[in-house]
Amino acid sequence: MAGMGSDTFNLFCEYLDLPGLHKKTFLKNADRFYAKYEATRKQIFSRAVAIARAENAREANIELTDDTILDICVSYDGTWMKRGYTSKIGIGCVIDVVTGFVLDAELLSTYCHTCETTGAWIKSNVPVAGRYEAWYNQHKSDCCVNFVGTSGHMEVAAAELLWARSIDDHRLRYTTMLSDGDAKAFTAAQKLELYPMAKEECVNHVAKRLGTSLRNLVTNCSKRNIQLGGRGTGRLTRETMDKLQTYYDRAIRKSNTVEEMKAAIMATVNHCYSTDETPRHDFCPEGPDSWCFFKAAEAKGKAPGRHATNMKTKLDYKLLNEHLQPIYDRLSDDELLSRCLRHATQNANESLHSVIWSKCSKTKFASAKKVRFSMLLAIAEYNHGPQGSSVLKNLFGEPSGVSATRLSQRRTSRRLAASRQYESDKITHRRAARKMALKRRQRELEELEGGPSYSAGAF
Repeated sequence: MAGMGSDTFNLFCEYLDLPGLHKKTFLKNADRFYAKYEATRKQIFSRAVAIARAENAREANIELTDDTILDICVSYDGTWMKRGYTSKIGIGCVIDVVTGFVLDAELLSTYCHTCETTGAWIKSNVPVAGRYEAWYNQHKSDCCVNFVGTSGHMEVAAAELLWARSIDDHRLRYTTMLSDGDAKAFTAAQKLELYPMAKEECVNHVAKRLGTSLRNLVTNCSKRNIQLGGRGTGRLTRETMDKLQTYYDRAIRKSNTVEEMKAAIMATVNHCYSTDETPRHDFCPEGPDSWCFFKAAEAKGKAPGRHATNMKTKLDYKLLNEHLQPIYDRLSDDELLSRCLRHATQNANESLHSVIWSKCSKTKFASAKKVRFSMLLAIAEYNHGPQGSSVLKNLFGEPSGVSATRLSQRRTSRRLAASRQYESDKITHRRAARKMALKRRQRELEELEGGPSYSAGAF
């Protein structure tokens, strides 16, 4: 339950001078837990669903009964055991946007270790007709293979399974899917025609599109001998592109309507074009507290200072406008921005993926059974905090002792204190400033070294 394999567990016992367990004994005990997976899974998810239903019904002002089917917004994303789109194991997870609870998950596997070893040996070395078929019929109920196809399609297939059982298992309709830019999972779920669906965008992924578009623009223009980057005031340096992406992200997060978003986005780029001779602050927010020095000075009845002194990010209008305008027009499209009105992100999914793979390393082989158990353990911990392991042990019929309960409570207190501190505005601003300072220092060092010494594909 700590995410250890047999060898790691015995190494831990070696350090503590404990007897350890033989590998067969370890696996026998592991199989005892694996056999209880399905029943425990239902209890873990039923607890989360009950809380999510009650909270969503309260927000929608709906009187909740056992037969009530609720329409909710969920965040959906897939994760794979191996990088590089060749993974044999993939997981799809559904998280309620309102409560943050994991409501359901599905693991898909194209690999079964028993089939690849015992099954392959029987097929090659036992010439008796029908021997392999007889063996497989006995093994079939325990076989780990439940998907045939590419690893990239696992996310789509998992979405189809999760959406198909949402009503029967949970009395829920996942009518709104929050996802990244990939719309294949949404399209697949929509094609099931179970109920009407809408798609919302993760703000983080939308903001990254601007940074990616700007970097591609500089690269593509360079191939045509049009230098938009490099040194010089007003050019698209890496630092400038990072800042424009941050400004775009903030414009979306701090606006409540599509019109406000569009105005805020255009303000970020036009403000950077401004000069003393040609000020372009029409979209900048009004008032003495405006982030725009020009508008703030006007509201206070003072003369605005010089742009050269007050502008931290400058863009050359003549050089860049014709190249940047199509990008900003595309990324300020009404349909795109309307899908960002909730200001939601997929941070919850990314966090859950991190917890799952901390229980089961991506760099070492693991069977689908172990990954499935690690997924359940991670979800229990994600839904219930550090005490999730105790909850899971109780469900498995292995109640926690006094020491285990005390340690989990202590870990919960530490995490809550760290979370409150981490979410404070002061810490958030300090973290952002430190990140920008580190990037700036890295670029300064690269310039002293004559450019990047190492990059993907460099030689």
